[in-house]
Amino acid sequence: MQVSKRFGILLLGAVFAAGLGIGVVLDDPAEARAASDGIYELRTYTAAPGKVQEVIDELRHAAEGFERQGVTNVGYWVPSDPPHSETTVIYMLKFDTLEERAQKFEDFRTDPEWRRVWDEYNKDGRIVANVDSLFLNATDYSPLQ
Repeated sequence: MQVSKRFGILLLGAVFAAGLGIGVVLDDPAEARAASDGIYELRTYTAAPGKVQEVIDELRHAAEGFERQGVTNVGYWVPSDPPHSETTVIYMLKFDTLEERAQKFEDFRTDPEWRRVWDEYNKDGRIVANVDSLFLNATDYSPLQ
């Protein structure tokens, strides 16, 4: 496929202009954060050896418990490729503020139904070896609802 010189120059100009526009947005992180709607928490669980399916199953119950506490479940994922597909589960929650997150997580942790589920899955030892948590603010150009 051959692109005319004129089309190439127009395309290059459009890419350059778009880059400048994005650069302006990224230059002001406070503006980007102000444009976001809430805070997102990305949680990555590394399963104990041989326990990834149990973690997946446990998080199905956790999602229900989060809903009981009024937490927004954004999504739950498992990596497609080994070795991470054999050890990792990732999920994202949404909160209005960090203060709300702290309160709702405490309510979740003390929920009798969740405690029963957690105790059952972990009765023979912890099924989660590590948890990483990252708090995120959406940029103003993120297509989130």
